[in-house]
Amino acid sequence: MMYRLLRTTHLALASLSLPFLLLYGLSSIQMTHSTWFSRAPKITETHVSASAGRNNARLLARELMDREGLRGDIQQISETPIDYKLRIARPGTVYEIDYVRATGETAIRTSTANFMGLMNRLHHAAGFWHDYRLINVWSAVVVFVSIAIILLGVSGVWMWFARGKDRVVGMVLLALNLGISLTLLFLIRFPQ
Repeated sequence: MMYRLLRTTHLALASLSLPFLLLYGLSSIQMTHSTWFSRAPKITETHVSASAGRNNARLLARELMDREGLRGDIQQISETPIDYKLRIARPGTVYEIDYVRATGETAIRTSTANFMGLMNRLHHAAGFWHDYRLINVWSAVVVFVSIAIILLGVSGVWMWFARGKDRVVGMVLLALNLGISLTLLFLIRFPQ
């Protein structure tokens, strides 16, 4: 009974994790072999009018987000006596905003990544402190998949050991895997 429950749990965790692991693996390949993939973003620029005389860049960003439909985290605010420069970013899309206080004239430069660019940014997304809630949801999924991978390894070894077949072969493979992993980590950390 316990074996069947563990096997079902193992299968469910693997099935739920697989799509996210494939995306993570694809983005890893893209980062390792960046010349294989085009990540050139599509860039557009628009000019709009915002409320003149804004004294707070975050309020300006919120106005533009509400009125122009911009979505993402507010980042990199820089201020001079005459203007604001800021970014609103989410994986795959970055809005660079230049705002002139006196007139309210606002330039929005939008960089939209293709699918591989989006995968690259999702690979780097981390934490639960983002204004853009979907990144927080993505981070929660990453936590789930990380825990699932650990549970998959533990449950897989337990099921293999409980069956009693091929224990010697399994032990050799586990030891070999551990040896290769530790050797690679050592060589990466302490190069000759």
